[in-house]
Amino acid sequence: MTLILSNEDVERVLTMQDSLKAMEITFTDYAAAKAVNRPRSHTYTPLDEDGKFYCFKSMDGVPGSSRLDQWPALPASESSSDQARAG
Repeated sequence: MTLILSNEDVERVLTMQDSLKAMEITFTDYAAAKAVNRPRSHTYTPLDEDGKFYCFKSMDGVPGSSRLDQWPALPASESSSDQARAG
């Protein structure tokens, strides 16, 4: 099952300090060849409306597993998509 998070969902649980710490760990591992990164992917699909497209952008990577315990812990939170399904 895919969990779709809104910007508001992310802002409630992830601080800028946590983001920077995770990025520092990840890029340190990447520089040491202990992590992988797939460049951003853009998928465009034309809509029925004239000249309009749906654009899906994705990006992912895998940090070195030996450092996952150093990542900031995110609190459990009910996302807006869970609330929509419940309501």
